Amino acid sequence: MADPTDAALEQIEALAADVAAQAGAVLIDRFRGVLDVRFKDRQGLDPVTEVDHAVEDLVRRAVTQRFPEHAVLGEEGDDTGPPDAAFVWAVDPLDGTSNFVNGLPLFTSSIGVLWRGEPVVGAIFAPFALGLEPGVYHGRRGGVLCFNGEPVRSAPAPVGQAIRLAAVPGGVAGMTGPKGRRFGIARTLGSIALELALTAEGSFRYCIIGDGKLWDVAAGVALCLAAGRAVFVQPARGGDWLPLDRFVDGEPTLPALRAWNHRLMAGDPEILPQLGRDLAREQRAPAVLRRLLFRA
Repeated sequence: MADPTDAALEQIEALAADVAAQAGAVLIDRFRGVLDVRFKDRQGLDPVTEVDHAVEDLVRRAVTQRFPEHAVLGEEGDDTGPPDAAFVWAVDPLDGTSNFVNGLPLFTSSIGVLWRGEPVVGAIFAPFALGLEPGVYHGRRGGVLCFNGEPVRSAPAPVGQAIRLAAVPGGVAGMTGPKGRRFGIARTLGSIALELALTAEGSFRYCIIGDGKLWDVAAGVALCLAAGRAVFVQPARGGDWLPLDRFVDGEPTLPALRAWNHRLMAGDPEILPQLGRDLAREQRAPAVLRRLLFRA
């Protein structure tokens, strides 16, 4: 199967960015409104709303109409499209649902497109980002990171490394002291997609994802790669960190893609993946982070 041309990826990127903007308009309209909140787990810790379903349906309709030969894999619904589709759209209609239902404006709508399992296009709506305005981060393989159609100069914040920010899993708050602070200041936003978008853009020096599902990370990984960031995955717990080229080594069937669930690290190429090993070995590093990163 021929590799997709840049022109083909440009068309896909344009649709992904447009649909992400439409999804964002729905989220903004419903934010702080009355919601029907249900839970996907018995403990009541994994909420889902009618907005999640409405946005995912919006994306499915747009993709099916424009690219009927593509498949759509969403967090909330069944897989649609040809089971052997070369292009698969991985959709998280509302990433950061707990933030959303509590009125905290840290959420996204995330659309990633894979070709034969390789992340090639990403589009992530954010309620506020560059210039403190809502908009869509988007990019494609062979292109550049953009925000609302304009190229983004992905550059680190002009501050010392000790006060650069890092997105790390919840529960990790011990990156302090003379040793820990050289790794930056820990932040957890409650939205994996938003953390990856801000890593691509440069606000975060790096981010660590504890257990990401495909729809959580597909778009953000594509953005990071478009921005020249490094992305590594840990296929086996406690194993080596490997560059992420594609999400599935074998045949990228829809069930195989839906089952993807690994640890992931993205950020400045000059510090990854060695940073994970250094951080895990630091005496002051929290135990949860040592378990996450360290290869015994």
